[in-house]
Amino acid sequence: SGQGPVRFPPGVYRVVSTLTVAQHRMHLVGAGAWATRILFVPTANDICMELKLGSASVLYQGSVRGICFYSNDSTYTKTALEVVDTSGYELHDIVVGGSVVAGSTSYWSGSNSIGIRARGREALVCSRTFIAADRPIVMSTNPNTTISVDHFHFSDQYLLANGNPCVEIETA
Repeated sequence: SGQGPVRFPPGVYRVVSTLTVAQHRMHLVGAGAWATRILFVPTANDICMELKLGSASVLYQGSVRGICFYSNDSTYTKTALEVVDTSGYELHDIVVGGSVVAGSTSYWSGSNSIGIRARGREALVCSRTFIAADRPIVMSTNPNTTISVDHFHFSDQYLLANGNPCVEIETA
């Protein structure tokens, strides 16, 4: 049916282009934020993982938990996790980082790269995250409707920005 958990055992998973989750009630479950690592190796500006049903459609009730998004690239504009027009989604125990060192911190970096971008709808819960990125959290307009941020809840965030605000709200 396309619903239920998809489990990622401990390990490093190399990704070169966008992974898209386009099914309701999918739960991507890693073995822990540092135990399950997605190594993003883009060949152009790209998104590592996109949660998006499709044009003008809402993606309902899923989650991503216990996963690290990591990149050694400092050239391209990258987004680790993009959540588009979702309802009842949960992001928990997520780490975003990379190999670009500024001070003593390793960042997900390169041309204003983004940790998590939320692009609309309602009831997004983002908890227990560690994000070191050029732009850790960005909220943008919903491409499908006027509901861009409704009942979003962020808790236990550890955010480090490389030359930008930790949280940005883009205007249309």
